[in-house]
Amino acid sequence: MRYLQIIFVSADSGSPTKILYKDLFIQISLLLWIASFIVIIYIKDITIFK
Repeated sequence: MRYLQIIFVSADSGSPTKILYKDLFIQISLLLWIASFIVIIYIKDITIFK
């Protein structure tokens, strides 16, 4: 969604890779997604409600 916003609002329809390198919001979202994936899949001993 952020990529589409950059394309239509900023009229910057360059390479998606270059936009990924420039946009901090996309980078932070990607890092948080990877971190949540690791926590959900690989850390099975964490329980919120004991």
